Amino acid sequence: MKLKTFTLATAIAAIAGITPLTVYSQPSPTGNYRPGYWQPTATVDNTRFMQLQLINDSGVAVAYDSTNVSAARGVIPTGGLVTISVPPITSANQIANVNIYNPQGALLAFDYRNVGNNVVAVRIRRSDLVYGATPGSSTDIGAEYDNAVYVDEKGRVYSF
Repeated sequence: MKLKTFTLATAIAAIAGITPLTVYSQPSPTGNYRPGYWQPTATVDNTRFMQLQLINDSGVAVAYDSTNVSAARGVIPTGGLVTISVPPITSANQIANVNIYNPQGALLAFDYRNVGNNVVAVRIRRSDLVYGATPGSSTDIGAEYDNAVYVDEKGRVYSF
């Protein structure tokens, strides 16, 4: 009897462990807006070439790179601007992911603006997170910080 109970409990635990969970980084497939950090910050027409304008207002030099966008690698000096051309994205394996970081470790935050004509301006600024604070620790004052600009197969632009 104990073996049956143990087997049943193990099977239930195993099934519960493989049940799919909701992923919060994507908006509702029905298009209904629910406020939260998982909402896209901008949208573009993914069937056309798009441009990401990276504007460095952080006060420090920032580096950027991407494995998904050709020729997207370099350094943006303080006050500098770089435009990255992103080809059309028609499937999930073509997503654009541009990493933006300060080589010395300063934390950054991004502000987005749809300029028009499939151009998104990304203003890079210093995060309000205290330098040297560990995100999620007692030194984290709850400020935002970003590491990458991500454009998915539907043309939704996110910060990660």
